[in-house]
Amino acid sequence: MWSPLHFLREVVRHVISWLFYGASPAFEPFDIPKREDFNVVILGCGMSGMATAVRLKQSGVNFVILEEASRLGGTWYHNTYPNCACDIPAHLYGYSFAPKWDWSRVYAFQPEILAYLEEVARKYDLYSHIRFNTTVRSAAYDDKAAVWRVGTSAGEFVGNLMVSSLGPLHVPRYPDLDGMQSFAGEAFHSARWKKGFDASGKRVAVIGNAASAAQFVPVIAENAQQLYVFQRTPHWIGRSANYAYWPTTKWLFRLCPPLRLLYRWLLYVRQEVIFSLVFSRSGVGQRLARRMLTAFIRNAVKDPAVAAAVTPRCTSEHVHLFACEHPQQTTQYHDSHRNARLTHRCSVCKHVSAFMRMLSERTSDEFV
Repeated sequence: MWSPLHFLREVVRHVISWLFYGASPAFEPFDIPKREDFNVVILGCGMSGMATAVRLKQSGVNFVILEEASRLGGTWYHNTYPNCACDIPAHLYGYSFAPKWDWSRVYAFQPEILAYLEEVARKYDLYSHIRFNTTVRSAAYDDKAAVWRVGTSAGEFVGNLMVSSLGPLHVPRYPDLDGMQSFAGEAFHSARWKKGFDASGKRVAVIGNAASAAQFVPVIAENAQQLYVFQRTPHWIGRSANYAYWPTTKWLFRLCPPLRLLYRWLLYVRQEVIFSLVFSRSGVGQRLARRMLTAFIRNAVKDPAVAAAVTPRCTSEHVHLFACEHPQQTTQYHDSHRNARLTHRCSVCKHVSAFMRMLSERTSDEFV
């Protein structure tokens, strides 16, 4: 249970650790037997899988990483849609044990994050432990031998310990639409973005308005002949000041590592304070967050009907609590609603033909 005393103790613990050791206090060697016959099998080579691998390597424990893709990175390898970025500040998102002083922006884009992960893998010699193009098909614990037996497309791997670092953010969730086979145009999921896709001169329909759509919709809106966004549930979307770091700032971070550590710590404290306020028992943080975000949406979206449609409802019958679903940070998404080529529809269809009828309607400004 969170308390001010607990928060203060954690802050002091992190400050002391960073000042004397330059790393997170949680980064300590694993208490695992250092035997030649003790092996760990890690499933997945994304952010968490790599962090586990580095810890094991520094602890002197044998391990292998099973990765179904041909390249590491997890979600940062699979998601390549336009404007793909992390909504956590880069200096806080990066590993505490592998600081990067020259992040280009506050919120890094996908190519920079993937390059960073590959750099970490080279630095800690993780490539020799990774088995790419290896799909896990089964995993069972052998009680008699006291080991995990992991069946894969490349054979069986045996480990005394198995760590699952599988993430869901790269797995496409397709809409339940009948009649897709009758659709003659291009169709793909944002998590499997079609390379070289050009929306210029095309009428594009985007089904969904979650984190991925909030990032790529503004890019598509600038090029498409007409863009339709079909929304089931509105999301809280806040302002994001994703400014680029000045060369002087990066130079100072490189010249003075304690300054970079202080900056990371301040980002950490800010996130903790926001979380604590939003989920306080008094509910003051919730009300304040909703009022601020509602005001931001109304200021960004000039059409009152569209502004009402993209604002989560907060009525006596339905209260859409802030942060109960993943809040998004982007200024461009709501600004893109000023583009005459973008039409917002608050409806969900079950058949492709229904979408086609809606797209062909001349009364495109109506919400159906």
